[in-house]
Amino acid sequence: MAKVLALYYIKNCGKVVFENINVIQTNSDYRASSTILVENCDEVIIRNVFIAGTANKAHIRIEGCKKVLIEYVEISGYDYGDGWMCGPGINVENTSQWTIIQNCYIHDYTALNSGLD
Repeated sequence: MAKVLALYYIKNCGKVVFENINVIQTNSDYRASSTILVENCDEVIIRNVFIAGTANKAHIRIEGCKKVLIEYVEISGYDYGDGWMCGPGINVENTSQWTIIQNCYIHDYTALNSGLD
């Protein structure tokens, strides 16, 4: 089994809600695979969330869930002292009923300093 390096990892549950949280990844080494990873859940709501800093894969990854609502999310780069660094924004795969992503803002991301080749 592969090791999951997400800050928040939720799997095989009913309803998941991330609301009104701020997360700043303070290490510039891309140690976290994702900030939020949710797999195989019935309903996922991510609302009013701010995420900054690096991630190796998408900061928010949703895989194999039925219903997904992501709204009022901001994903930002972070200045570690030698320039802005960030990770990819939002990745949703294999939802079976519906997915809504609205009113989100992803900024200060450059491929040159993302850690991804």
